[in-house]
Amino acid sequence: MTLLNVYSLEKKENILKLKEVKHTKQMPRNSKYLLAADIGGTNFTFALMQIKKGKPVIFVSFHGKSAEIDNPELLTKELLDHIHDIYGITVKHACFAIAGIVSVKKDFGRLTNVPLQLNAHEIKKRTGLKIVFIINDSEANGYAIDIVPKESIKIIKSQKKIPHRKNKILLGAGTGLGKSILIWDHFAKQHIPSASEGGHADFPVHNRQELELLEFIKKFKKLPKKVSIEWEDLLSGSGLQSIYLYLNTIKQYKRTSYQDNIEHNTYDPYFISLYRKKDAQCRDTYQFFTKFYARCAKNFALDSLALAGIYFTGGIAAGNPDIFMQRIFWNEFINTRKQVTLLKQIPIYVITDTTIGLYGAAIYLLFHQNVKREQL
Repeated sequence: MTLLNVYSLEKKENILKLKEVKHTKQMPRNSKYLLAADIGGTNFTFALMQIKKGKPVIFVSFHGKSAEIDNPELLTKELLDHIHDIYGITVKHACFAIAGIVSVKKDFGRLTNVPLQLNAHEIKKRTGLKIVFIINDSEANGYAIDIVPKESIKIIKSQKKIPHRKNKILLGAGTGLGKSILIWDHFAKQHIPSASEGGHADFPVHNRQELELLEFIKKFKKLPKKVSIEWEDLLSGSGLQSIYLYLNTIKQYKRTSYQDNIEHNTYDPYFISLYRKKDAQCRDTYQFFTKFYARCAKNFALDSLALAGIYFTGGIAAGNPDIFMQRIFWNEFINTRKQVTLLKQIPIYVITDTTIGLYGAAIYLLFHQNVKREQL
């Protein structure tokens, strides 16, 4: 990727700065394009996607902070105008993948961890786009699974014979926890993902220490006593932070410069991850995190009978794929009384490409409902 520039989208409310990255040197003539967006709890990316031989390829992308979006309709219009002025391309179709709940008609969505909502009708009214879909980000990741290049897939556990037409599941811990079940469609001859809010299901406690951890999180986040702790409270960036701070209350660690830097950066999970092989407290934090990730994957795999594979996505997995090879992960993953043999049959992968949500949004636009490739 080549960094082109940073420019301002001037709006009446404020000025939003985006990083623009061009992914190809030359713009192919007579190509077809669409706009894809991946709006997460922390960052967002818009991308002008070129369609090559029926598959989407990123031509240019725009990056920013989700909390800085005040008006998604105006932001989209500014981007489309910029694309037209600089690249001479008029885009008529778009799909937005968001970290939150979307409507059944895929025309409205509200982000879970950012006070932001998107309305397809308003976007079309303000931008001139003819077709707009809004889908869940984990659902988008699911649509991209089957086209992810081999170099972007890290095999954690393989099998000689994989029943490819059985179910797959996807889990992605980042700002929140995304989950999706991918069900084989015999007519479409591909896996169709189903959106899920399973990251907000109750976390299952196994022992007293875990119960104490949950009580600590309630106090730390100032939650009511009767409120349940969710998977996302542990399997996320804020979950890493909570586990790290909890360990301060139960163990006296030798003071290090790494801890000083983490405190200086207000316990940013990025630094907890950065020092997990250098600092004892960071290492212990990841031991808890890895065990809980394995438990979540085990339960989800049994719920969905995911014999075709488990796929871990998101920044935490992509940046720390070796945690899934640790003994603590495997021991927890097969920790069941009656289905050890079944769990041992399931292949496990980590997707290291964090842009798959963009590809998934584009694929949804290409293949879903009434959108046909020749329309683009």
